[in-house]
Amino acid sequence: MEGTRIRGVSRFTGLRKNTIMALLATVGANCSRVLETKMTGIRPTFVQADELWRYVHTKEKRRKRTDPLEWGDTYVWVALDSQAKTIISYHVGKRDSANAYEFIEGLRKRTEGRFQITTDGLDTYVPAIEEHFGCDVDFSQLVKIYGKPKTEGPDWYIPLR
Repeated sequence: MEGTRIRGVSRFTGLRKNTIMALLATVGANCSRVLETKMTGIRPTFVQADELWRYVHTKEKRRKRTDPLEWGDTYVWVALDSQAKTIISYHVGKRDSANAYEFIEGLRKRTEGRFQITTDGLDTYVPAIEEHFGCDVDFSQLVKIYGKPKTEGPDWYIPLR
């Protein structure tokens, strides 16, 4: 939770790395089982969906053709109830349309009723949400534009120096 690496945890606890990794796998499997069995019939008002980037073994630009397909850029797709701060659904995979469909399908299985889904500007969300939700949700995409702030403004605006 605090970004400590497995070797650091091993040194701190005196446990072997394999023991710590086995414990992490067990906890992860139990959390997944709880999500699958208990997180159903959720009636959110606002859902935010986004992806978190990580890499497995090697960054994508360093991956060789002979390396396994699982290596390289990997994303954790997360759907969050913005009011309750609850993770409704997640999916691990590449940032492509097949994984977007699977992620949104999982979200559909866990939710009921009409609600708003907000995503980033990733275009693969649009057909996935249309297929799995149709007109049963209010869908919006929030596209952030980064740039230099305006230095001119209303009378009350005083730029920082």
